[in-house]
Amino acid sequence: MIFRMTKNAAGLVSASCADDRKAANRYCDWFVDIVDCGGTACFLLTNSFSLFSLLVPADGLDSEESFFGAAVRGIRAYFEHAGLSPLFDEFIGADCGSSVVTGTNSRGVLAAMRGMKMIISGHVLPDDAPGWRASLLAVADGLNKSLFRCRDIGGDEYIFAEEIIGSDKMREPVPEPEGANLPAGAKGRKPRSPASGQSRPACCLYAELEGYKPKIWRRILVPADFTMTKLAYTLMSVFKAGGSHLYSFEIPVIRNAVKRMQAEGRSKEEIASMKFRLRDIQIECSPDAGGGPFGTGFPSMSSMGKDSETLAARKTKLCEVFNGGENPEFYFTYDFGDDWRFRINVVDAGLKPAARGGKTPFVTEGQGYGIIEDCGGPGGLEGLRDAFQRKSGGEYEEARDWLGCDDLDLSAFDIDAANAAIKGDMRFFESGYREMENSAW
Repeated sequence: MIFRMTKNAAGLVSASCADDRKAANRYCDWFVDIVDCGGTACFLLTNSFSLFSLLVPADGLDSEESFFGAAVRGIRAYFEHAGLSPLFDEFIGADCGSSVVTGTNSRGVLAAMRGMKMIISGHVLPDDAPGWRASLLAVADGLNKSLFRCRDIGGDEYIFAEEIIGSDKMREPVPEPEGANLPAGAKGRKPRSPASGQSRPACCLYAELEGYKPKIWRRILVPADFTMTKLAYTLMSVFKAGGSHLYSFEIPVIRNAVKRMQAEGRSKEEIASMKFRLRDIQIECSPDAGGGPFGTGFPSMSSMGKDSETLAARKTKLCEVFNGGENPEFYFTYDFGDDWRFRINVVDAGLKPAARGGKTPFVTEGQGYGIIEDCGGPGGLEGLRDAFQRKSGGEYEEARDWLGCDDLDLSAFDIDAANAAIKGDMRFFESGYREMENSAW
């Protein structure tokens, strides 16, 4: 049996992760995470292929051996409860004596488990209530009859676990884990960095300032593995922000999923089922999620409501947000007073930027000057535009004195100057935001 544990789960039982390996069959390959069931910690066990899931109470399980025993007993009991005892006896029972813990290896399964944890958290299962363990079976029944998305399955990505667990697909050979055929001693090594002259895979982004006309926009190539912090610095640079205010990203996961499912011709029932299990994501300029920006107790700037999940920009990558096409649109907000808000669309992904204009980040097209710090947001920018077009009156005189110039063309965009400034701006922003993070509010 292979149990692919998250860091939290492995820490609870003091597990030491072995090298990745091939399971005897798909029935013997499980992901494991921790979930709160009404104040009681439980292990969530999810089959890596079918997403068939069950809950095992974590009380008293403080070692690998105790976990292995409880997990096998839990899987057996739930298979019996579900009327699947023959499957357990034929495909799992013989492999129970050689259980190992290894790391997680599928974003798709982990994403599905995150949806499951949201469902579970909605059930109140106090540990002092009679029969609470039996109610865990009912929760698992609900999970296995629910619709989930898992890119690893292939074909129809939206699945009901109870329909997959007994299928012929479960009997198919398990693919070799990535890196299994490397030379001895090579497993576990990090991939080599690209050779000199080669570029990292890139995403092409279209970014447009909201609330201002004529449009101010940029088309940018950025590395797909950029953290959202570095993406924020790039956006601030190409739109001429000063880097003196907080920022956040908003990922409308639910809206993106609804659009995708509608385009696929999904039924209203399927869409409603999926919407119930998803959460929008807020990514803030803090080193640790929660507690507001910078993790200092400063109030969160989230505008997405209490049902959104908050992540840290330094710990989240663009490729994780895009997630293979699941979130092609998101938003960037800079300065929560002026409220500069930009719509970001992932136009293309997996590009080789060396063939598309050079190193990244890199602006390929654009229109409009950018923003002017502390002018009052898009409305204030329109006021400055109008004042400089009139070149007379009190507003013009104030704007001229403030900005120190007689003319201002907000329609102009110098792409060469924008690209020349990115590298230096990013270093400047990094230093400034690090200083803010290290200071006490």
